[in-house]
Amino acid sequence: MPCRHLATDHHQLDSNVPEFRIFYQNVRGLRTKIDDFFLAATERDYDVIVLTETWLDAQIHSAQLFGNAYNVYRCDRSRINSTKTRGGGVLIAVSSRLTSYVDPTPVSDTIEQLWVIITTPTRKVSVGVMYLPPYRRTDANAIDDHVNSIGSIMSRLQPNDLSLLLGDYNQPGLRWTRPNNNAPSIDYLNLSVTAASSDLLDGFNLYNLSQINHVINNNDRLLDLILTNNETLCKLLEATEPLVPLDPNHPALEITVHQTLPVQFEEAPVQMCLDFSKTDFEALSNAISQTDWRFLESNPLDDAIAYFNDIVNDTLTHCTPPRRQSCKPPWSNSRLRQLKRQRSLALRKYCRLRNTLMKQKFNHASSLYRKYNRYLYKRYTNRMQHNMRLNPRIFWSFVNSKRKEEGLPKDMFLGDRRGSMTEKCTLFAQHFQHNFHDSAATTAQINAALCNIPRDVLDFNMSAITESHVEAAINELKCSFTAGPDGIPGSNLGPLLFMLFINDISALLPDDYHLLFADDIKLFRIVRSTADCLELQSLVDIFMQWCSRNLLTKPCSGNLCDMLYVSSHGVIDSSYQHTPSAVSFLEYRLWNVGDSKRKLCLWQKFCPAKLMRRVFCSS
Repeated sequence: MPCRHLATDHHQLDSNVPEFRIFYQNVRGLRTKIDDFFLAATERDYDVIVLTETWLDAQIHSAQLFGNAYNVYRCDRSRINSTKTRGGGVLIAVSSRLTSYVDPTPVSDTIEQLWVIITTPTRKVSVGVMYLPPYRRTDANAIDDHVNSIGSIMSRLQPNDLSLLLGDYNQPGLRWTRPNNNAPSIDYLNLSVTAASSDLLDGFNLYNLSQINHVINNNDRLLDLILTNNETLCKLLEATEPLVPLDPNHPALEITVHQTLPVQFEEAPVQMCLDFSKTDFEALSNAISQTDWRFLESNPLDDAIAYFNDIVNDTLTHCTPPRRQSCKPPWSNSRLRQLKRQRSLALRKYCRLRNTLMKQKFNHASSLYRKYNRYLYKRYTNRMQHNMRLNPRIFWSFVNSKRKEEGLPKDMFLGDRRGSMTEKCTLFAQHFQHNFHDSAATTAQINAALCNIPRDVLDFNMSAITESHVEAAINELKCSFTAGPDGIPGSNLGPLLFMLFINDISALLPDDYHLLFADDIKLFRIVRSTADCLELQSLVDIFMQWCSRNLLTKPCSGNLCDMLYVSSHGVIDSSYQHTPSAVSFLEYRLWNVGDSKRKLCLWQKFCPAKLMRRVFCSS
């Protein structure tokens, strides 16, 4: 059995040669391994991850597996590319540091294959993945479709471009040998081929693709093939650690591709995010105070604004450091990072010495890191679930942080149903409809729902909520311990009561004789005669009757009343009743200004948090 070489955990094997690493594995389904795979992907630093037999469908979002660190391209099993409804599927995840996109070349959609282009400074790299299920291993039509797709992809590549094709072809009859540790080649002495496998080999040879995988499985077979058009740029090793538990028939592989780092741009404009928590405010104050602002008066408006923005931005940039974008997972801490460094150090020593002792030390360090990482991740998910129960608003914030988009998902699923646009609301309503019921529950339904509740815990006879229960619950609510931004103490019911009161009174008063602003209401009337005074009194009567109905009948003290008017001469005396019970009157002296328009305004301030504290005055 050939020796299995193991890959190191370094991002660059040779510091003088740029490269990126590709991880490949047949994962035999990810649906039950989502959390474990997600943690494993964060523990490694692969640039490209290629998977076969993902068993995914549209109900599992790619961010659940990779977070925001990768751009994920998938070809899930469907009725178009398979006669089976479960299993299969391929995936290519490319690090966000690299520029990548789906190859636009038309290829066959009747098989489970996917092609992605990665742009590098020196060339384009075409990465393809293929899964040929066992029941189609002798399907000549499937092989022909795949070979034709390879031809279409290769025809669009430039001579300097690199092509990599990875996949599980399930061809156990193809035997490979590696004489003198050279590139693997077909073992014609032990070959057992079918017409389909023969066509597959002919297609590889036709497009000058060399098979470079030499890592055999437990049955001394090669089911996973790695093909390239330039084997000198690729180095294949068995991966030190798989992302999920290994299938005995499918070893995990790592391919290092040389001279393919992402494009670097000099002086590229970057949207800088400043860390204002570390601003040097003393230096900022001195810089602003020493700036000559006279240019604002001597220059045109547009030039002055542009110059002002430049000065402010330059001053902030010099006094405020940029915010560092953390690539660490949100559950990481200093101990986890220390364990990761110890694991990397142990791996480097093992790869250098290759002895049993170093292997044991590496396994121990890796085990400590994985266990602690999973502990922190479990604690993080529990904390997030607890916070979501306390504050459901953060649910979509969390979802958006996992996805690379804002708002609701474009598509949602409820069982086999798929909803987009307004259909998502229908799916939500159907999912939660069992929590709501228009009709009242019967005694039998209540007893059935409470069958597991111990006796004397609930009073089954009290199945209705009365006004007294609501009033008692309201009285138990406590106001906020601190005032709001406007200095007015807040409350739990304040915003709700405010909306109820302000909308109710607006429906009673004529639009032309009252004004609303924030929590103030003003009653006004142009006064030219005593008839206008009576009109104003009718507005006051409407308002005070509304106060009486809502139990807001505490009379106002005289020191809270005032009058605001515009006048030059003339007097009209009038008394305005401002309490429904006519307990007291306020005398207002109205100054007649002839033909000029005059208004008398009565002002009411709503304080719904303090229902018995009413302020009524005229202004």
